[in-house]
Amino acid sequence: MIEGPLGGAAAEAVAELSGAELGQPRLGDGDEPGGPRPGEHEAREKKPPAKPTARILTITIVLATFVAALGGFLLNRASAAASNADDLAQELSLQASAAETSAYQQAESDYAQYLSLQALKAKAAQEMLEATYDQEGTLNWADQYKVTAAQVEKTARAVPSDLRPSLANGDPDPNFPYDFFAKRASTGTYLEAKSDAYNDVSDKWSGLVDSYTAILTMIAVALFLFGSAYVLYGRNRMGFTVLGALLVGTGLVWGGALAIVREPGTPSDAAARDYANAVTAMDRATVPAGYQVAIDDFTRAIRLRPDFALAYSERAEAEAFRGSEAVGGGFVSGTNVSPHWLRKVDLDEIKAYELGEHDPSQLINVGFGYYTLWFLNGADGRAPGVVARFFRQAVESDPTNPVALLDLGLANLASGQYQAATQAYTAAVTHMLFTCSAPSRLATCNKPQPQTSYGLQQAWLGGAMDSLETLAQTREARASVVLRTAIVRMRGLLTASMATGRVVAGPGKQVLKVPGLSGFLDPNYLELDVPVPPGTSAFKMAHMPLTVLWYQRPVGASQWSAISETACWGHGEEDCGSYNSSDNSFEFTTRLLAADDECFTNVEYRAELYVGGSLAGSLSLSPKSDFIATNLTPALSEAMNVGVCVPSTWRLQPTTQLTSPVYGTSTTVSGPLSTSEVSYASAGHKEGVYLFRLYPLRTLPDGTEASMQSVVRATAAAAIDVLKGHGLPSDIAPEGGWSSTAIWGPAVADMNVHGYASASTGTEAFVGAAVIAPGGTLPGAAAQDNSIAADVTSDYAVVVTVVYGRANSGLWSGPHSLGLQVFTSWSLLGYG
Repeated sequence: MIEGPLGGAAAEAVAELSGAELGQPRLGDGDEPGGPRPGEHEAREKKPPAKPTARILTITIVLATFVAALGGFLLNRASAAASNADDLAQELSLQASAAETSAYQQAESDYAQYLSLQALKAKAAQEMLEATYDQEGTLNWADQYKVTAAQVEKTARAVPSDLRPSLANGDPDPNFPYDFFAKRASTGTYLEAKSDAYNDVSDKWSGLVDSYTAILTMIAVALFLFGSAYVLYGRNRMGFTVLGALLVGTGLVWGGALAIVREPGTPSDAAARDYANAVTAMDRATVPAGYQVAIDDFTRAIRLRPDFALAYSERAEAEAFRGSEAVGGGFVSGTNVSPHWLRKVDLDEIKAYELGEHDPSQLINVGFGYYTLWFLNGADGRAPGVVARFFRQAVESDPTNPVALLDLGLANLASGQYQAATQAYTAAVTHMLFTCSAPSRLATCNKPQPQTSYGLQQAWLGGAMDSLETLAQTREARASVVLRTAIVRMRGLLTASMATGRVVAGPGKQVLKVPGLSGFLDPNYLELDVPVPPGTSAFKMAHMPLTVLWYQRPVGASQWSAISETACWGHGEEDCGSYNSSDNSFEFTTRLLAADDECFTNVEYRAELYVGGSLAGSLSLSPKSDFIATNLTPALSEAMNVGVCVPSTWRLQPTTQLTSPVYGTSTTVSGPLSTSEVSYASAGHKEGVYLFRLYPLRTLPDGTEASMQSVVRATAAAAIDVLKGHGLPSDIAPEGGWSSTAIWGPAVADMNVHGYASASTGTEAFVGAAVIAPGGTLPGAAAQDNSIAADVTSDYAVVVTVVYGRANSGLWSGPHSLGLQVFTSWSLLGYG
């Protein structure tokens, strides 16, 4: 006989098997055929019965097998659902791509039709004007005008109704045509959002597959334990059974919870639609308050789909625009956003990252989010290490991105890692100045950035200086001489490196202070005048070299923000800087309409001048000291490539209808001066401005070349004749004579101004005209025509500005009146 617990269990199993094989009922303990063997009854009485019994084990195994089958069903179901969701996500992505491609192609075709219409309108306007000039063949010009006018009508009918270049109030849409393309692509955006949702669902089902696989593994182990319990006895049987039961119970509860709570439902179609609407609303917004519509749509999408990472990220962008206090664009720090909105931005960026948005730009946004939260919470102590960690990851993702490197340098400064900060700023300015054959090795960065990167360089420098300005205002910086010294060194590294065109370690040893800085402001013009100090020369000073940057802040605010478009560096030969030999000074200027389609407003300004990387002087201007009497907004005509700054209450007016006799005949031509004239006026039409861009004859009737001054003056007089009785009083007449000036800057030549007045109405007008030809005109019509064909920016058109208002009104009061501000703010768009 087999002795011991294991032997007893084995004997029991053999007995059960033998009984089953013989078709006999199972015998109980002590019921063996023929009675117990001698001495065995006593031995069995000393052993407790095996618990749980084989019957209980069998039932438990059956239940565990059922749970395993249920787990297998859930596993297969989750796997199939993950596959189906992934397939649907890919299908939706393909549909989105096809929809976007088709929408963009159709939008491009429609936009091309619109551009063709504008070209035809311009051609018709010029042909109409040609018919009125003192020259031969005017009837031919009139006939051509009629043909072109018919083409205009036909093409206008082919332009879709949803292609609207104007806002609801009639003003030009500053976001056109980008908002038009965004609206057309909204179906693709919607499908892409649905694809993103199904990708998320697929990921969740895949996660459940992993969980169900783990549950099945637990149940498989439990079944092994139950099977082993059959050949065990006493406590060992009980232990294996209990452990197996715990595993089955855990798997059952876990699987049930997953099936009830964690299984994803069908993605919200409304969330995708709200997201697409929000993206379109962002592209249509023209002022900070306009972004609230997008924020509301993103919020609804998030409410319907709480794990919508992309919606959080996009809402953060909309919130940043909503709370913006910036003038112009550029990569600038969060101080350009009001604290209320900045907190919302930071929290949304962090949430988007937590939900899976991990691209390099998101890493930068999250890092700056943690940095600005530290700043908003008082900036006590050093910046948390999480800031540098995110920026470091962004640099690892793209080591050539100056923004990530500048932010990493800032984080290292704020956390006291000064050597690491120097390395980051050095690498950043290297990539700001050069392109690299092997980006991971700075020694290969030796090819200067192309001239087209100048705007980016301004933005990088402006953003870096802005961030350093912000850090310098923290409690930590005010309490730490070491940190303040490091900030000064980084400013010198940036400004001196950009000005010299090579990477330098910091400010030069020679420090030059420049007293007597002065400045000038009007809505479109910002100038810093830098006198050459006694004891040095302009040549020596220029080659130290010079860097200028302006800051702005709302009246009463504490934080300054850099205006990146004003950043200027070098030796006085750049577009933004020049040397004036008459008063031995450097002049640094910025025309905001040309730089960023913006007008300055009533804020405080501060200029900083760096010589050789050291701060040499600064100048502050407040609304009391500048010449801006009211908040002005851009009034732009992209078709004419001109604009001015006007009061926000002025509105775009219908284009003037010209009716004029065909020269030398009794017939007339009539039509709008489309793409040749734009007008803004007050509600009562008592004040306003006209802009003209005209192409007059440059030869006299006898064929000789006319002087450009006479052409300019004659064109201005012709523009006034067009407006008589159509916007200006019929009796408006010149007062005094013409005078030459250069207040519109180097973009034009032969500029002349003249005053006009109406005796019957008291209306006064200030008229200016010039030819778009920097540096003067080319001799001969043929040479000028060739130049026009080569460069439409400087195409020798004559531009005319007419600002009008009632005499002795607020429009003309004071030495820097509103009328004069509007007049002097004239600018080409996109030059300089």
